[in-house]
Amino acid sequence: MENLHRRRIVYRDLKPENVLIGADGYLQIVDFGFAKEIKGITYTLCGTPDYLAPEIIGQKGHDFGVDWWTVGVLIFEMVNGYTPFYDDDVMQMYAKIRRGEMQPFRAEVSKACKDCVTDFLQHSSSKRLGMRKGGTDDIKNHAWFKGFDWKGVTAKTTTKEKVPWVPAIKDNTDMSNFDSYAEEDNPGNQFPHDPSHDYAWCEGF
Repeated sequence: MENLHRRRIVYRDLKPENVLIGADGYLQIVDFGFAKEIKGITYTLCGTPDYLAPEIIGQKGHDFGVDWWTVGVLIFEMVNGYTPFYDDDVMQMYAKIRRGEMQPFRAEVSKACKDCVTDFLQHSSSKRLGMRKGGTDDIKNHAWFKGFDWKGVTAKTTTKEKVPWVPAIKDNTDMSNFDSYAEEDNPGNQFPHDPSHDYAWCEGF
């Protein structure tokens, strides 16, 4: 996100399906269908419901802060197993996002992690972690990331022993790490979706 924002590009579609682990064990963000170069704010209505920032739902215009909001939602989902504002009724979910009515964290989630997520999920874009005066340094210096090798990850110099998992692949065409199911059950699409992320939408650009 830091790299994209430095180039004035807002991503707008962070979610588990769009974060893949490369052959070297490092993360790769994919699917730039909603990415856009902006100056100031933009009014495009797009994203995945669970991950929409309140300013997108309110159609008040948005900036790079929407990406840091999605980082907060992603972290919440990865440590809890569910998104922070989930509801079976999408309109109710939107209402919860706008009210800031988060689901509870699991008991074992650390205070530092909770603080980090809460800092990302500030309703005011300018108050979010990553958007404050300290920029991305505020993220890198947050207590939850204490000891994290930011430079090593960025330069891909972190040793293999420290990379949590490296996928086993035969070559660049090996698709064995992806789930697949019968074509008749999923015409035109090889990979299944998490039902809660089953649709993303965009109006305008």
